[in-house]
Amino acid sequence: MDISVRKSRSACNRCHAQKLRCVRQPGQLHCERCLKLDTICQFARRAPRGSKKRQSAQTPEQPTVNPNVSMLPTRTDIDSVLGLWPVQDDSSDPLRLSNSDVFNQGVHFETTTEESLLWSPDSLPLSNLIQDQEIVAIRSPSPVTSIHELANLSIADATRQNTCNSREMMPFVFDELFRLTTGFIDIITQILSGRLADEATTLMVGSCYSRLLRIYTTIFSLVQRCIRHSPPPPRNPDWVIILPQVQMGSVLTSPAIRVDAETTVSSDKASMYMSMIVVFSWQLWARMTDTVKGHAAEVVSGSSIVPTIWTEMMNRMDCLLQTIESTKSLLP
Repeated sequence: MDISVRKSRSACNRCHAQKLRCVRQPGQLHCERCLKLDTICQFARRAPRGSKKRQSAQTPEQPTVNPNVSMLPTRTDIDSVLGLWPVQDDSSDPLRLSNSDVFNQGVHFETTTEESLLWSPDSLPLSNLIQDQEIVAIRSPSPVTSIHELANLSIADATRQNTCNSREMMPFVFDELFRLTTGFIDIITQILSGRLADEATTLMVGSCYSRLLRIYTTIFSLVQRCIRHSPPPPRNPDWVIILPQVQMGSVLTSPAIRVDAETTVSSDKASMYMSMIVVFSWQLWARMTDTVKGHAAEVVSGSSIVPTIWTEMMNRMDCLLQTIESTKSLLP
C-alpha cells in the first residue's frame, strides 16, 4: 500500500473537525456527508503518534460501519451524571432497540477523557447485574401514595364534572362515578387513619370532594326535575347517559344501558334505575359521612385551615344526604 495512503486519516477534514464518523463507500473519493453537502472531501495526514504498542492499547477496535444503520451516542451527558448504561459501543446501547430513528445517520460520539472522570474506577464498566438493577430502580414507579391517588382522582373528577355539565364530549357513565366515589372514600379513610390530614393534603381532599359533590348535586337536581315534569325538561340533543349494570345474584343480569335523545327507556325502567341510583348514592355518602365524622375530633381541632375544610365538608355531606332523601320521597 502506498505510504501517503497509509499516513492519511480515516476521516476527512470536515468529519474529523466535527468529531463525526466518516463513512466512505469503497471506490468513492468523497464520504457520504461531503457528497450530501456537495463539497470538497479532503483527507489530511495523520498527526505523529507514539509506538504501535501504546497506540493499540489505547485505541479500541472499531466495528465495521454499515452506512444504512443509524449510529447512536455511546453515552449522553445525562447518562454520565446518573451513572447509567456505561456502554462502549453501539451494539450494547439499550436505547438502540426503540429510538434508533431519532438520531441522524452517521453521527457517532466518542467517549472523552472528561466524561470518564465522572465514573468511579470500580463502576467503569459496570457489570450487567448492577447495570440492570440501576435501570430497574430508576424506571420502576414509586409506591403509590395517598397524595398520588388524590391527584389522579382529582383529574378524573374534573373529567366527570365536565361530562356531567356538558354531554357533548363523552357519555356520562354511572359505574365510573360510583367507582370514583368509592376510591375517594378509601383514600380519605387512609389519610384520616394515618393522621396524614395536613394542610396541603386537606386542600387536595377538599378539591376532590367539591367536584364529587357538584356532580351528585347536578344529578339529583335533574332526577327531581324528571320526576316533577312529564315530559321531562328538554336537554341538549348530544347528551348520552350510560345506566349501570344490574345483577341479582348469579342468574338475573341486566347489562348497562345507553340512553340518549333517540334511545329512551320505558317509564317503569326509568323509575327502577332512578331508585337504584338514589339507593346506591345514599349508601356511598352515608359511608363517607361516617368515615369523616368518626375522626371529627382529630380534624376539627387546631388553628390552621384544616378544621374549617373538614367542618364544611361534613356540613355539605349532610345537605346532600337530605337532597337524596327528598329525591327518594318523590319516587313512586
